[in-house]
Amino acid sequence: MIRILVVFLLVFTASVSAEAMTDYQKFRTYPYIEKAYRLQQKDDVTGAIAEIHKALALVPAQPELLVLLLRYQIEAKDQAAATSTLQQIPQSEQQGLYPLLLELQLQKQSLPDLPGLDLLWPLFNAKDQLEIARLVSSRLIALKQEQQAYQWLATKRPLPAEVLKLHAALAESLRLTDQVIRDLSSLDDSQLSEEDKTRLVMALVQKGQADQAFLLIESEPKSEAALMYYRQLLQQQIALQDWTAALTSFDFIETHHQLTPDEKQQKLQWALLQNNWPMAFELAEQLQLNCWQRIDLYMQAGEEHQAKALFLQCPSIDNPDSWLVYAEKWLSADEISQEYLAAEHLQAQQRRLVAQKRLSAGQYQQVLQQLLDDPKQSAQYELVLASAQALPAGPVKMQSMQKLHQYKASAPTLDELSYQYILAGESEKALQLLAKALPFDTETQQKKLLPERVLELLKQQNPIDTAVLAKTDSWAVLAAERAELWRLTGRCDKTLTMLSGKANTASGWRSLALCQEEQNAEFALLHWQKAHQLQGQDTDVLNIAYLQQKLNDPAAAFLSFTSLDLSVLSDEDKQNTAQLALELDELEKGEQYLLVSSADQAAWYLEAAALKRKQQNEAALVYLNKIVRTNKEQWVRLHLQKAWIYQAMHNFPAAEQAWRAALAKAPEQAELHAGYGYLLVGMKRNKEALAHLRYAAKQPQYAKDVAIAGQVAYLSAEEQDAEDTLYWLKQSIDRQHQAEKQNALSKTELYRLKRYHQTIAKNWQLTASKALRHGASLTVLGSAAQQAPDLDPVRNEASVRLEHFTDTLNRDQSLYLQVSANGSSEQYYRNFGQEFGAAYKPLQHTNLWLSAALQQYPLGEGDWRALVRLTGDFLNQGKWQSEWQPEQDHWRERKLFVDAVYWPVDGQILLQSKFEQGKVVRYDDSLFQVTRAYVLSQLDYRKQKALDTNLNAEGWQWTTGLGLQSRIGLGETHYDAYRHKLEMNLEWQYQMVGDLSTDQHALSLQLSYQY
Repeated sequence: MIRILVVFLLVFTASVSAEAMTDYQKFRTYPYIEKAYRLQQKDDVTGAIAEIHKALALVPAQPELLVLLLRYQIEAKDQAAATSTLQQIPQSEQQGLYPLLLELQLQKQSLPDLPGLDLLWPLFNAKDQLEIARLVSSRLIALKQEQQAYQWLATKRPLPAEVLKLHAALAESLRLTDQVIRDLSSLDDSQLSEEDKTRLVMALVQKGQADQAFLLIESEPKSEAALMYYRQLLQQQIALQDWTAALTSFDFIETHHQLTPDEKQQKLQWALLQNNWPMAFELAEQLQLNCWQRIDLYMQAGEEHQAKALFLQCPSIDNPDSWLVYAEKWLSADEISQEYLAAEHLQAQQRRLVAQKRLSAGQYQQVLQQLLDDPKQSAQYELVLASAQALPAGPVKMQSMQKLHQYKASAPTLDELSYQYILAGESEKALQLLAKALPFDTETQQKKLLPERVLELLKQQNPIDTAVLAKTDSWAVLAAERAELWRLTGRCDKTLTMLSGKANTASGWRSLALCQEEQNAEFALLHWQKAHQLQGQDTDVLNIAYLQQKLNDPAAAFLSFTSLDLSVLSDEDKQNTAQLALELDELEKGEQYLLVSSADQAAWYLEAAALKRKQQNEAALVYLNKIVRTNKEQWVRLHLQKAWIYQAMHNFPAAEQAWRAALAKAPEQAELHAGYGYLLVGMKRNKEALAHLRYAAKQPQYAKDVAIAGQVAYLSAEEQDAEDTLYWLKQSIDRQHQAEKQNALSKTELYRLKRYHQTIAKNWQLTASKALRHGASLTVLGSAAQQAPDLDPVRNEASVRLEHFTDTLNRDQSLYLQVSANGSSEQYYRNFGQEFGAAYKPLQHTNLWLSAALQQYPLGEGDWRALVRLTGDFLNQGKWQSEWQPEQDHWRERKLFVDAVYWPVDGQILLQSKFEQGKVVRYDDSLFQVTRAYVLSQLDYRKQKALDTNLNAEGWQWTTGLGLQSRIGLGETHYDAYRHKLEMNLEWQYQMVGDLSTDQHALSLQLSYQY
């Protein structure tokens, strides 16, 4: 409704113009106006409104009368009539009227109509805008809607200066410091009131812009803004403990304004920190500190004399607590007692202070007598007790404690008095005193001091007073100690009742163990073990050891005895330990215990052969050499141990002598043959080793030994016994696959064993290869290096080679048949040829082959010609070997391949050397699948017939490149790793120098197969 009226008002007032009344109109309306005034003065606003309406009937729509009518209607709080009247007043005459109407509206409703005000806002002059802004803001603030008031004002742009300052005030209440600065900084200094400047200065200081704030106040030091600036700055300086800067702020405020009491208190704090006592005393006067505060100040300043003088003048009634503090320092006991303190609790403190003073002066008996005579002194009981306890032991202390105990029996007097009896050698009096107080209250029991004293006094009795002990049965503490006392009296039934299922201390478990050793040794053992776990003692271990021996557990008993130091053991204990060592074959330890006892030692050295290699070698030999007379079994064991020890010391001649001595006594023992055989292997006497190891490997105790079968196989191969080699290889592999076996092979060892079997079990080998090339070197050379040849370069190569090894154990000579084919870019397969030859490897440990062959090339067209070939594969060994590694995820491989061919008839030569090194990643174990990435470097040299002259021409090239290889193995069997090996190589080569090819780059795909 209000918005409709606003729109109507905007339209209506825009078209109405104000015309002043004529003299005649004033004359006619005067009586009504004058009467309306008189009625309004009498608070008859309704009557005044009626008179104005009569005047308006004579002069309709007269602005002056309408304004007067509006004011009366507002006074009458008639909002509807006032709104209607305002609509009739021309806009030029409305200044100051709408705020009056708005104020009336806000009295009638809670929230102002902000959208309606926004529509009218441009029509208001600056003064009305300010008044409206104040009314709206005040109402919203009263409704705690400061944020809405702030946002509403912010939309009124541009804001008049006064409204802008109101906006800043709202921003300050909302803690929008930046907005305060923006609003007030946009105004000239002349437009800012003192309050505005103060507000701006505070905002700038809060935002750390103290320099800008200072510019506003430096010319007006006495202004309120300057005072607020320095007060805000002062608190920041004090918070940062910047007292130097704070002093400047203090001085400014004192010079131009006045310090508040709080600020004086802060300055006093600084003076105390700086020990600036003159200023501190001056500020104390200004703050009008009371005399007790000034006493504290004098004491801080080290002016104790002045503090004491002032103390004597200060009435205690003003601060009795402080008076007591300083009285303790400066007054005697008599002076303190003469002062009257009204409060009962203060009197109690006063009496305590007097007692302390007199006790410190040595007037102990006087204080004690006052305590006994005066009921008011009962509060000093603890003080007197503490003083009595501090007395030196003697008759005076005992008499004092007797009086105190008679005055008030308590745990402290009972403790101190009984202790004095004990010191005086009167234990019976002490026990009688304590027995009267039995069974003690819960608190005394929990502290355990007096209960422990009672039990200790009972333990000293012989016999124990069971009547007193029975008074302790209700105790909740020291059950184990009380149970032990009952055991000492012969009452194990009481001990078991008290502790069974309840023992939780070492002493309790010991009592149970001692009560049950005869009837139940197993329970006694458990009890001793629990006692030792909680609080280990040597006697516990001895009792445990004898009980273990009694229960037929010699190993555990021996371990218990040997865990104790020799000094703890008696002679009987040592002999018993030595006897256990004989039973357990712990001869060296047994000998140690026997030698420090008085027992017979002769029989010991007959058992020395049981000493094993786990002993230190030199010490073991000394011990074994003590044996001079033994039976056959001990003789064999003796030399068996000596042999292993000598081998460990690498004294092979002595070891061999020991093995021979043992074998001479027991030539049928497989263990001796095996040990001696391995020694001979280490001494490189393989033929002798083979005989002993083969014998041992056939015996039942080595029927599941994998390693010895493999060792026999390798030794048989060295002796060129192929049949035996294959037999023992199969034996080793078969044993490896058994569920129960000895010396299991690792994956790598088993793989190599199967590869070795695969190598020597077959005489024939088939290999095939295929290569697809682009940019390869030429097969036929031109007569000049600069001249391009007529033939295409070789694009494809293929070969199949069937090879027979006459000796599979050595594999150093073979006969082979090879069929090869080359091609061009136009025809993949042509120029077939065949080759028959023989190959020989002259060096045993070097993969170098010499070949001689006859070659027909091309097939069916060419002539047979002889050739000589040298092929080598180097560096492909050890950790760099190009072989499957079952236990590694990745490894490195490298090799240097050399191939040189010479045709004697034509004098032609072909030489190729290729180096590869790369990293291999293992994938599929079932297929032996790997991928190898490698770098390569290749050197080619050729001396061939030129195309044009039929004369030999030379050419060479050096290339480098990268390669990627994938290889797999198929057909794994029980004895062989795999039968089929497939490889694929993809290579890129870059020609560094040379004249064999016109192509800078070469790409090849090589496939190979081996069976």
